[in-house]
Amino acid sequence: MSGLLPLGEVCRNASRAFDLKKPEAIFINTGDVLNGDFLHSDYSETRSMPGQAKKAILKDDILYSEIRPGNGRFAYVNFDAPDHVVSTKFMVIEAFDRILPKYLYLILTSASVQNEFKLIAESRSGTFPQITFDAIAHVPIPVPEIEEQERIIDSYFGIHDKIALNRKLNETLEEMARALFQSWFVDFDPVKAKLAAVRNGSDPERACMAALSGKLRIAPGKPKSDTLAAQLPTAEELDTAIAALDTLSPAQLEKLAQTAAHFPADFEDSELGLVPEGWKASEIGNEVSIYGGATPSTKEEKFWDGDYAWATPKDLSGIPSKVLISTQRRITDQGVAKISSGQLPAGSVLMSSRAPVGYLALATAPISINQGFIAMVCDKKLPNSYVLLWAEAVMDEIKSKASGSTFAEISKKAFRPIQLVVPNKSILTSFDQIVTGFYRDITLDERQTRTLAELRDTLLPKLLSGELSVGEIQSAAEIAENR
Repeated sequence: MSGLLPLGEVCRNASRAFDLKKPEAIFINTGDVLNGDFLHSDYSETRSMPGQAKKAILKDDILYSEIRPGNGRFAYVNFDAPDHVVSTKFMVIEAFDRILPKYLYLILTSASVQNEFKLIAESRSGTFPQITFDAIAHVPIPVPEIEEQERIIDSYFGIHDKIALNRKLNETLEEMARALFQSWFVDFDPVKAKLAAVRNGSDPERACMAALSGKLRIAPGKPKSDTLAAQLPTAEELDTAIAALDTLSPAQLEKLAQTAAHFPADFEDSELGLVPEGWKASEIGNEVSIYGGATPSTKEEKFWDGDYAWATPKDLSGIPSKVLISTQRRITDQGVAKISSGQLPAGSVLMSSRAPVGYLALATAPISINQGFIAMVCDKKLPNSYVLLWAEAVMDEIKSKASGSTFAEISKKAFRPIQLVVPNKSILTSFDQIVTGFYRDITLDERQTRTLAELRDTLLPKLLSGELSVGEIQSAAEIAENR
């Protein structure tokens, strides 16, 4: 390492005026960035923007909030930003030639530097903690040679990019699960395909296979209020989609045929309106076992820091995917004994019932819960994959059942009567085999992501200080990826 230099010698707080003559722009306030991410890219009229919308930014700038610097309100500008105008409450930090912008970003967002900025902010007099660039310009930071900075950047962002890729893959898998649930159990696409084929003299099994494969889109864009006949595909649409099945392999066709055989070819009336023939309308309270939880006394040390996971809604608030890997707090066997529901089995569907209503997750291990949950144990016909996606699909209805003057809460009594469709067992089995695979991959990716994030956050300070080499960090990352 080349030693320490004052921050003010390697960068400046740029003050570039944005051209407010533009009719529209993207205004970024301090609440619109978080831990490196821009939270929106929406245009608005410049004439309606607040007075602090003044600063222009450029690619490779670093945005850093002057207000409460410990709150993670910073971001790296890795794009051209001619239409972005940012608040005057941001420092717009521009690196000089002797330091690479991405390396400077790593320094400024490291835990040690954030803590130092926070102490400086809290030492000033005022209504809230705040820093200025002048107040932090003296802070010493390590500035190695450019080649070493590049190696550090490559090492850090190699881990960072792997985390981002895992998160993107998980978003895709969750979207695929939601789309499949919507098609099979909300829009009833496979059943509509069969019914249309019967009415048009086509092959109903192959029509259903076309719907299952995505070759046939059922009534895209048509409102659900249309008659059933209006929602069915035309004879021409059926023929085109069935012909497209010829592009699939024999193995794919065989699997589609096995699944298609389980879907009915007509609808029948129910309390929920038309549902596929042989399926039934029911209430969630009749199809799963529903539990609440409790909080053992926090004054009794014997209940806490044990071997058993204990969840609060806060544990679900920041998870990027709907799988709960770990909890902030754990309890002892004596703590578990204080909760009537005890330890719920792995695979339980957790839903926050207050503050706020609607966080959802699958528990990946046995778990105890506090009083802010409704837990669904899927010990009857419905698999947990179906129940999780059902709850997500009807969340507006669930929230409408909540009440309370201080904060909205849905009780188990109000939750149990909510209606749902119960498909036949063979279709549920086919669905669960597909979607459980998605959530298994999501869980594995999330575990790896957590390991990588811990590696990044714990080893980065040692890398920046020269305690560890880039090669040692890369070796640790490879081990984490292969776990």
